[in-house]
Amino acid sequence: MVELGSIKVSKIDAARRQLDTAIELWFGDKDPVSIHTLAAAAHQIVHDINNQRGGPELFFDSSVIKDEYRTRAIALFKKPMNFFKHADKDAYEIVDLAHVATLFFMLITLMGFQYLGERLTDVERALVMWISFNHPEWINAAYKDTLQKAVPIDVQKQIRGLNKGEFLNAFLLARTGLFDNLGR
Repeated sequence: MVELGSIKVSKIDAARRQLDTAIELWFGDKDPVSIHTLAAAAHQIVHDINNQRGGPELFFDSSVIKDEYRTRAIALFKKPMNFFKHADKDAYEIVDLAHVATLFFMLITLMGFQYLGERLTDVERALVMWISFNHPEWINAAYKDTLQKAVPIDVQKQIRGLNKGEFLNAFLLARTGLFDNLGR
C-alpha cells in the first residue's frame, strides 16, 4: 500500500528544489519547457523573498534596465513562464522559448540565493563552473584570471570537450573527492 504522507516545505526549500531539478534536467538535456518552468518559478520565489528583505536588485527590479523599458523587458522574460502555466487568454498561441532565457533565470536565481545568505549546492556550483568554462566571456576578468591560474590550459580544453552530462558527473565526483584532476 502506498503511504500518503506529507512533507513540510519552506519557500526557500521549494525554490531550491525547483532550481536544482531544473539544473539537473538541463545538464541531462531534458525537456526545455519543464526546465524553464522550474527555473522561472524558483526565480520568482527568490526574487520575491529578496525584495521583501530589502536585498540587492535582481532582474525584475534591476536599475540596469531603464524605467521606460522595464515593463516591456519583464513582460518579454515572463511571457514563456506564464505561457507554460496558463491558457486563459492564449490557448492557441505559440511561444518562442530562448534557451539563454532559461539559463539566465537559473543564474540570477543563484545570485538571489547568495543574497539571501544561502550556500550553493554542488549541482548549482556545477552550473556556475560549466558557464565559467564554456562561456568565459560572461564572467568578470578577476574570476576568469583565478580560473586560468587554478586550471591548466590543457585541462580546460578537456573540460570544454565534455558534454553537459559528463561535465556534471565529473564535477560531482571532484566535489566528493573521488576525482582529483581531469588531466590524470
